[in-house]
This record gives sequence, C-alpha cells and structure tokens, in this order.
Amino acid sequence: MSNEPEKVRRLWVALRHQAQLKGSSVVVESMEATASAYCDYGTKKVVISDRLKPVDALARLAHEVGHVHLHTSLSLPDRGIREIEAELFAYAMLANNGIRPDDSLLHYIANWAMRVAPQAPEVLVETLSEQLVPATRQISVQVHNYLRDHMRPAPQRLAEPPFFSSDYDGPVL
Repeated sequence: MSNEPEKVRRLWVALRHQAQLKGSSVVVESMEATASAYCDYGTKKVVISDRLKPVDALARLAHEVGHVHLHTSLSLPDRGIREIEAELFAYAMLANNGIRPDDSLLHYIANWAMRVAPQAPEVLVETLSEQLVPATRQISVQVHNYLRDHMRPAPQRLAEPPFFSSDYDGPVL
C-alpha cells in the first residue's frame, strides 16, 4: 500500500508554509484551461488551479514556491532562466520528499533550455542546477524540519493477516 496521498498532503502544507515565510499566500481557484498556476509578485499570491490532480497541483506549488524563494518580481530579466530554475527547484523538492516527479517537469526544463541556449541546453541546465544547490538544500532542510516539528505522519493502520478472520480469538486451550 502506498502512502503517496499522505506524502503529497504533508509536502503541500510544508511548501505552503515556505510561501508564507516569504509573505505570499497560496490559494486554489478556478483558472482557464490553459493555465495551471502562477505567482503574482504584486499581490504576493500563489494561485494553483483547482482542476489539477493532487500530485500535479503539488508540483505546480513547488514550482511557484521556487519563484517566491528564488526570484523577486523580475529579478532575472530572462523568463526562460526563471522558469528553468523554478522547475529544477520543484523537481528537487518532490524528489527529496519521496515523491517521484512526473516526466513533464523534465520536458518543461528541456523546452526552456532549448529556447534559452539552443547550442548547449544541457550546459545551461547543469550550470543552473549547480547554482541552485545551496538555496535548494537550505529550503529542503526547512521543509524537513517543518514536517518533523508540525506534521506528524498519519498513523498507519495495521492490516490483519489474511489467514485470520477478524473474529479469530486464538487457539482454545
């Protein structure tokens, strides 16, 4: 049995907390079909579409929290660089918390890298990845500490052995 929904729920709360530490609120609301999430620097709000599956919504939240922590408004003039950094951050956050990131995250990174550095996209991604390690590590530690201190895992219900019925009291002596 997978505890993926519990991991997703816990990481959602921890990432929402990370956004709040930077003064941003997180809301889930209806969005047009072509949009899944955005970060509004002016209102300090992260918006996630209400039509996403939980893991997809978590990936979008991680991406937007990446923007909140790594970028201030348009701190980097190149949108492609900002998008690659936020997606690398999201990938790391999910992977570091035991959630297998969807391949779409890697495709998103690759597409932006091809736009920004068509001659050497892999070099760009490697360089940005290395630059992000300190910030990603710091926030990963904060997320881990928050989960440890505030988000106790849901108790696991022990399954009954399949060979005993629920009314089995043991051998008669």
